[in-house]
Amino acid sequence: FLPTILLTASVFFVSMPFCAIVEVANHNVSKYFELEQEIRFLIEIRDLKPGINIPQWDIVASRMNDYLLGTGHYFGKYAFYDGRHCCGEFKEKYLLSRKDAFDVAPLNDSVHGENGGLDYFKRQVSKDYYDSFDEHLAKVHEEGLKSRCAEV
Repeated sequence: FLPTILLTASVFFVSMPFCAIVEVANHNVSKYFELEQEIRFLIEIRDLKPGINIPQWDIVASRMNDYLLGTGHYFGKYAFYDGRHCCGEFKEKYLLSRKDAFDVAPLNDSVHGENGGLDYFKRQVSKDYYDSFDEHLAKVHEEGLKSRCAEV
């Protein structure tokens, strides 16, 4: 009976730090953003244009972590675990559908519009993301055609 209790206790105390790390890595940072932080996030993405390039997302994550630490944000320096986490947050909360990103219907495309220009930035960074994705697919398609021609 005593060995079972000791084993259970040791497993519990050994696994607790790991569970905390997993929880931090999977948290949804952007749901805690205020409008100013959301716009800053989208401006970082707009300026760097990471598209589907994860190393570029690492830079966005690092810059945002520094910014959030300076603003006293709840998660501070550890808001974004890495570029994949940062990109995932972007896609989950801010990436518009392709239709909405390229919609020609008038949107108050101004940084001075309603909600501080959040809709403007969402549209802008969504277009950039889809353009990057399309460029990547075109490159993959071109490489595929070249390899097929080389086989013939």
